[in-house]
Amino acid sequence: MTKRISLAVFLISLPAFAVEYCPGIICHGGLAPSSWGTLTSTEPAYQLGLGLNIWLTDRVGIHTGFQYAWYYYDYEPNLKWSCGSLLLPIDLLYGIRTGKSKILLGAGLAICKTLNAKGSVGFITPISIPDSILETNIGPEFMVGMEMNFQSICLLPSLRYAYGLDGPSNTYWDREEETSHHYILLGLAMMVRM
Repeated sequence: MTKRISLAVFLISLPAFAVEYCPGIICHGGLAPSSWGTLTSTEPAYQLGLGLNIWLTDRVGIHTGFQYAWYYYDYEPNLKWSCGSLLLPIDLLYGIRTGKSKILLGAGLAICKTLNAKGSVGFITPISIPDSILETNIGPEFMVGMEMNFQSICLLPSLRYAYGLDGPSNTYWDREEETSHHYILLGLAMMVRM
């Protein structure tokens, strides 16, 4: 028990020893390929919110923040839903310095709480999906990007892959198959170095 408490205290206190903080605004846009049994969909996904990079050393850091996400799914025949979700990414970053810039590699988890969802089947008017079956999911994510520094401002273009972040429970549509969601997103962050 003492080892677990010591590890928790160590992990919580890591940011206090950071060599650099970079808060800023992050936006992502891309595709959300998914499959649900024999049904498949490739629809847009968008994310917008606040981000924070905490550099513990010149090479190792942590990325976190809050983002609101919009996801859309359009399955054949005539099965659609749209979701609004809150994301909390927690990624470990590794930076490779190239002059003033830094190539970033990241991996971690994203916690996703679906806040609202609407669905429709065929010509039925879209209906709200009950909150009781909106899910909170945790999925892996991977990122490659470039931190480009301009005095105290840094721009961070990135490519991100995440899996299984959102969606209402499959029981809503009365199907037994698990839904698989993949996210391939291009991102841009504007951060301030502190």
